[in-house]
Amino acid sequence: MSAWSSRFQWKPTMATGIEAMDIDHQVLIGLMAVIETRHHAGQSGDDILDAIIALANATMDHFAAEEAHMAEVEHPALTRHALIHRDLMERFAGHAERIGHAGGQADEAFFNFLEFWVLTHINGLDKDYAEL
Repeated sequence: MSAWSSRFQWKPTMATGIEAMDIDHQVLIGLMAVIETRHHAGQSGDDILDAIIALANATMDHFAAEEAHMAEVEHPALTRHALIHRDLMERFAGHAERIGHAGGQADEAFFNFLEFWVLTHINGLDKDYAEL
């Protein structure tokens, strides 16, 4: 049996320096890892769908908190950042719907989307709001 490791792991270099946001990011990445781990273990159905719902709920809460923080500090990129959040949620919903129709069977396209989200948004754009 080969060792398997999730591609979704929190790294200190991902920190924004804003504790509440960093904790949220750790939770989101942890939920992504749960979905991937369940998929890797051959689980599907409610096991995967429940984790996807948990990720969706945590994401919506986080995006609202992040946008509130950006509004509070009058961040000039708030409008653009909020639009990116909407796009991410729409894309996430499309993946979730497809997985739901497949009986909770996740696929590589979904995990590639999550990885893109971590690399470009959590570990990229979100660092911008910490600069003010």
